[in-house]
Amino acid sequence: MKAVSFSRTREKLARAVRYSFVVFLTSACGAGSDLEVESLSEDFQSLSAVNYPGFIPTSPPGSSCEVVVYPETRTLEAASRWMTWDYCGPGPGSAIDELQRGGRTLTEMEFASVREALDGVRSARAKSCIDDVGHVTLDLETSAGTKRYVSDVRSGCPEAHETRTFARGLVELANLLSELD
Repeated sequence: MKAVSFSRTREKLARAVRYSFVVFLTSACGAGSDLEVESLSEDFQSLSAVNYPGFIPTSPPGSSCEVVVYPETRTLEAASRWMTWDYCGPGPGSAIDELQRGGRTLTEMEFASVREALDGVRSARAKSCIDDVGHVTLDLETSAGTKRYVSDVRSGCPEAHETRTFARGLVELANLLSELD
């Protein structure tokens, strides 16, 4: 296996383990039941998903960015299937963190998987506050306006996002988007 793919694979595996742990904690701690079921993929024009890291190690010495404070941002335009990314992580063959920015057109199959993940996002009734856990926000542009969501793992915290709908399924969507860049 090349060093390029090992470094990138290691980063994605660590991220997936963190996300899975968040999903486990949310489920195990009785995060509440779903409130509404609506298809988010029916009418979406664009999305912006931002993953704010929880407790993770700092970037290695010599890094040009700090992974702890730089959120992962991914956007997707539905009409063109153009996805962009912007985050702090190791570059190809590198052990230090650098800003990673880029974009590409998703295949029809990849776009279908994003639509499926969007349909897995559910408004939730949750009152949990898990320290040192990251959270995901989603801004979804539709013909009716912008829908704003935030993962429900921090809904009971003092700094809760009152302007957003608490939702489940955002971690899974963020996981999928990170696999596609």
